[in-house]
Amino acid sequence: MKVVCLADLHLRLGRPEMRIDSYYLTQYQKLEFCLHWAIEHDAIVVISGDVFDSAKASNMLLQTYVGLLATYKDELPIYCVYGQHDMRYHSTDTKDTPLRVLYEADVITILNALPRIDKKDKKERPVLYGAGWGEDIPSISEDDIKILVTHRMVINDKPLWDGQTGYSEGKKLLEENDFDLIVSGDNHQSFVIKHEDKTLVNPGSLMRMTIAQKDYKPHLHVYDTITREVERIPIPIEPPAKVFDIEKAEVKKERSEELEAFVESLSEETLVCGLDFKDNLAKEVRENKVTGVEKQIIDEVMEGIEDA
Repeated sequence: MKVVCLADLHLRLGRPEMRIDSYYLTQYQKLEFCLHWAIEHDAIVVISGDVFDSAKASNMLLQTYVGLLATYKDELPIYCVYGQHDMRYHSTDTKDTPLRVLYEADVITILNALPRIDKKDKKERPVLYGAGWGEDIPSISEDDIKILVTHRMVINDKPLWDGQTGYSEGKKLLEENDFDLIVSGDNHQSFVIKHEDKTLVNPGSLMRMTIAQKDYKPHLHVYDTITREVERIPIPIEPPAKVFDIEKAEVKKERSEELEAFVESLSEETLVCGLDFKDNLAKEVRENKVTGVEKQIIDEVMEGIEDA
């Protein structure tokens, strides 16, 4: 049996900054490609959270994806968990959320700590567990094929930035749990980690959402429950110049660097001249040899400040 692993779809109507294509249409086509592939290869689909970019998704967006998923629901089981973007103000009360609407429309199944047996493959019958954002990893029973779908920050070999906290190390996650397959979300990079006969798949984001991802290449990650191997299928994309405003991004980057340099120079000057206003002003008067009426006005103002 094949398991198509997806994560961080961040479905939305609006176009992210620096994107110049029809982002809404591009996103729809990417997901449609993944679902169609799964149907053709008799697979199931798991989505490890952040299905929506916001819990305030519009009715139009909901109609679009209820309609798309409904065309596959009789042939394609789709399992998912909540990511923080799927939750309203990160609340554990998920009743008033777009993902709950998909569930009530019977086009997806939301996983939790209770084991769910997939009946698509009557021979292997993999057991799926879920741990959404902020939820603990569930305890498991002795099943043949155990799959965990979770939304938590998992890293591969090193933190994403200096000082990053609140993450799980992929290899350690495999060592400490007895799942045959763990599918994680939240980290928009894609990677696969193996430990003995256990596998962790972090699919990465479906879309190149920011200019920082212009060189990112999204893939469909497919886990085979028999061979225990993962196949990476490229998801068709356009060249960066066709979907990003590269020139605008470079100008913005230059301005940002200039602003940082300016702020840094201010900090250095502050350290040199000190923080006392009167001392700094007196120094400026001396160095610029201010005399006459100008000097008199400054002195009178300073006296007024001292008297206040």
